[in-house]
Amino acid sequence: MGYLALYRKYRPKTFFDVVGQDNIVRVLKNSVINNRVSHAYLFAGQRGTGKTTLAKILANVVNCEANSKGEACGKCATCLLGVNEDIVEIDAASNNGVEEIRDLREKANLVPANAKYKVYIIDEVHMLTTSAFNALLKTLEEPPSHVIFILATTELHKVPVTVLSRCQKFVFNKISVDNIVARLKYICGKEKIDVSDDVLKEIARLSDGGMRDSISLLDQLISFCDGKLTVEAVHEVTGTVSLEEMYKLLKFIGEKSTVDVLNIVDKMNKEGKNILKFVEEFMIFIKDILLYKSGVVFEEDSTVKMLSDLASIYNFEKANVCFGAMNKLLAELKISSYPFVLLEVYLVSLTIDTPVENSGTIIPVSVNKPVENLLEVPNKKELNNIQNQKREVKLTDYLFPKRDLRINNTFCSAAKNKLVDAKNKWNQLDDFLIVDKYKIVAGLLRDTSVLVAGDNNLILLAKSLAVRDRVNTLEKQVSLLLKELFNKTINIVCLNEKEWEIERRKYIDNLNNNYQYVLIEEEEELISEDIEDSNLKSLIEVFGDDIIEIR
Repeated sequence: MGYLALYRKYRPKTFFDVVGQDNIVRVLKNSVINNRVSHAYLFAGQRGTGKTTLAKILANVVNCEANSKGEACGKCATCLLGVNEDIVEIDAASNNGVEEIRDLREKANLVPANAKYKVYIIDEVHMLTTSAFNALLKTLEEPPSHVIFILATTELHKVPVTVLSRCQKFVFNKISVDNIVARLKYICGKEKIDVSDDVLKEIARLSDGGMRDSISLLDQLISFCDGKLTVEAVHEVTGTVSLEEMYKLLKFIGEKSTVDVLNIVDKMNKEGKNILKFVEEFMIFIKDILLYKSGVVFEEDSTVKMLSDLASIYNFEKANVCFGAMNKLLAELKISSYPFVLLEVYLVSLTIDTPVENSGTIIPVSVNKPVENLLEVPNKKELNNIQNQKREVKLTDYLFPKRDLRINNTFCSAAKNKLVDAKNKWNQLDDFLIVDKYKIVAGLLRDTSVLVAGDNNLILLAKSLAVRDRVNTLEKQVSLLLKELFNKTINIVCLNEKEWEIERRKYIDNLNNNYQYVLIEEEEELISEDIEDSNLKSLIEVFGDDIIEIR
């Protein structure tokens, strides 16, 4: 026989071996001892927490001829069968139709061949179709006396309440880090593997409460290291970022060191790190800062020193802003074609005190403010006053002044052949992803599409509110890229779907009312050379002086 994976080799065979589900084990053992075994059970919980393992153990124990202590004896004829044909495992993901369930019902009426009970273990039961669930209901409620159903699922909310009401329900909790570490130590001892507690703790932390995931990662790490296991190797294998790197990143954000932040992101990109996993871990780390500042006591280790240092840099408001930005980024990453570009933009916005608004609306910033306050976000009162002001065609008081004017000019000269040409140009944006000067805006523009094209104007549709906001924020840099792409100056307006529907309807109404669109010239914009603010200097150092618009 070939190599047996560690999670299979060390899978618990008895209730005694099960780790981290003590309450469930206690109930099941007592039900066997007291002869109160139910006809149907439902085991729910995340992957790798022991649902199928406990189902198999329970199936063996109820059929053991000498189970007075709630454990299978391992010596009777039933225990020595090896493969027991009366214990039937069904994968509902691939056997989810009504015909399979009808076949199960017919076979359930047959008496067991070798054991006392015929036990059906239906894994991922939430995958059954509605018809299959309906076919199962009556048998599930009143099965033959010799039949026990054990249903397992990772998505309890997808199981119909009619099924839930007919089962004893057990929710499996995530397994604690201490329990996982203890089990991994036991396995390493049996396998004669030299490993430190720090490595095991990191494996347990990354497995997120799943015992099978942690054992599989240990197995993979043993093959990867071919010797002594290290924490660095854990992060290489999983594509994750260490706590030390996240600490540095948060420190640089707190110190508004934009270049250092981007250097870390660039390093993550070159090392092929998992961005989604990183953002999830980063959010947990920020959450720990908030808990630490709230007085929660952490274990005395290196993490506490990191949290202490960061707690002195971050107040509650700033930490909350970072957490909110990462939470929004997590959703945006799932629809973005260029996740690292999006990550860079979000982290840069945090270094310049420009939080990502949950509403997704563009926050206009008055350019009449002093230069040092240019990047400040208005408070709610100021924002309400701005939003309540009547919008004019020529809005020179705000950072994004020409939306209506540019929409007008685009419709004024729009034509189908211009739209086809613009879309063809858009397909060439990939060429700019390898150009340092343009890679950020090129990645953002790849998450947009051209809706209307005029002589020197484009209306763009963004995939999300965040992409729309970033494209409008980086308008100057976008203009430079588009000048390279079209060999002429191109003015853009970037909208989301709701905004576009409003503008489209307005355009149709204007045509119906014989409204004539007339070209309106835009004012030339001036770029100030006198910049003192350190935040602006950081932006210019990273993106070039065209990133800042000052009147």
